[in-house]
Amino acid sequence: MRIKSREQRRGDAFDKKFDESITILLIQSGFIEEYPYIFTRQQPSGYDVIYFDIEGKSFIVQVSYVANYLKEVLELYKSYEPIDIGPFSYVTPKIMTFRPKEFPCKLAKVRDKSIELTAKSIQEVAIPWLETLKDKVQYAKSMPPTAILLVARACEEANLIEQAKTAYEEVLRRELACLSLCKGDLKKFSKQENNKVFVYVCYKLQKEMNKAKTISEIINYEPKTKILKC
Repeated sequence: MRIKSREQRRGDAFDKKFDESITILLIQSGFIEEYPYIFTRQQPSGYDVIYFDIEGKSFIVQVSYVANYLKEVLELYKSYEPIDIGPFSYVTPKIMTFRPKEFPCKLAKVRDKSIELTAKSIQEVAIPWLETLKDKVQYAKSMPPTAILLVARACEEANLIEQAKTAYEEVLRRELACLSLCKGDLKKFSKQENNKVFVYVCYKLQKEMNKAKTISEIINYEPKTKILKC
């Protein structure tokens, strides 16, 4: 969420134009507005999300598909949003991208044009893109490279085992670096935010298991996941 982002509907000129152009399109496409400006659509294997982050001067649109098998990873992290939006990309008029595309909305004329352009972009770019993500290999390739643990889990599910192993090992390397900063103190390390990640990836790779079991006992967490088959 950006600074001064809208968290509630206001019923103002923006909302009226938004509903006329965007809300009706999304409802017709099977979405519901689960929270203000956050639309979801249930799928047999997960759910789609379209999230509008709206400020006074501009707004951005984040789109994602959250496969059921990613939930075990998302649950490792503390979420500050009302719903997990997962590995999202940004809408632009031509492509989906990892870089935010801002649509200006401060002036009425520009606002209306931006909302209409966004509706067109959702219909012609975002919704067709969401459909491609139901293919597991394509989904793995669509992951933001910075979301490395999601990359690992998606590659694993797509049977891209070498890519999955590489990504999991990179997560473990980073976690061990954090442990080193704690001077190897497992109790101190276990108090860190997202401390479940270390335990999870150790179980996946079956590495550093003594440390993982100790931390698992301290934080009362045991991963419910399968070991990576290499």
